[in-house]
Amino acid sequence: MQRDAIVTVLKNNPFFSHFSSAHLDAFLGCGERAIFQKDHKLIEQNRPGDRAYLIVSGRARCESGLFPGNDPLLGPGDFIGLLVMLIETEYRATIICTGEVRAFEFRRSVVQDLIGSDVSLSAAFAEIIRQSFSGFAEELKKIQADLNRSLSGAPLVITTDTPAENPAETRSSETSSG
Repeated sequence: MQRDAIVTVLKNNPFFSHFSSAHLDAFLGCGERAIFQKDHKLIEQNRPGDRAYLIVSGRARCESGLFPGNDPLLGPGDFIGLLVMLIETEYRATIICTGEVRAFEFRRSVVQDLIGSDVSLSAAFAEIIRQSFSGFAEELKKIQADLNRSLSGAPLVITTDTPAENPAETRSSETSSG
């Protein structure tokens, strides 16, 4: 895939759609082309991450973990490890190459140096983080809705207050003392 085609792929990715052409060029400039063979683990769930990958050709599969919004089979244009590139965290999934995979590899330290050198690029990456956390909030809302449905439609109320052992006893003692 030629550089112009890769820029187009990134521009079509919702996380990078707000980037200017100059920002996309700068970002791609800090990536390195890499080739991985079949069965290579691109990322491993619960392991500290320091790299992200943009798949250029080939396929990889999600073996385990939470990989929201994507099919288990990944291919050209898919971006893996987006948040790991921006903040120190663990990978949320295990992704294994199903054959030869060509990718752009982005090291967190290099990306962070780039972000630190350009305030407007820093703001563009801050938008990626905001979008990611908005997505996580939506996932949590779906989980809560699923839990509510599984509890026969009774709304799930989460509280930090310690509930009375027997609410009926509490009500009767309140009414008899008054």
